[in-house]
Amino acid sequence: MNYFNIGICDDEEIILDKISQLINDKFKEINCDYNINKFINPMDLIEYHSHEYFDIVFLDIDVPINRSLMVMFIVWALIRYINYLAVIQKILV
Repeated sequence: MNYFNIGICDDEEIILDKISQLINDKFKEINCDYNINKFINPMDLIEYHSHEYFDIVFLDIDVPINRSLMVMFIVWALIRYINYLAVIQKILV
């Protein structure tokens, strides 16, 4: 059985909860083990990723431009350690 370490980063708690629920539903449906880590601050995601790698990252691009570009650059630099990257925008509201 596969295990996935998942990171979700969004500056809105309601979006984090909605994405987390969608992931919970899908991973239970396909019977996979997983761990979800939710982050409001992109720098916290980067800090966590520096010592424990993600298999899947959902990254909000609709955050203040300086933080968003910095996070996207750092994630791009670390992409060899991430199997899947999903860039999200506020479509779930």
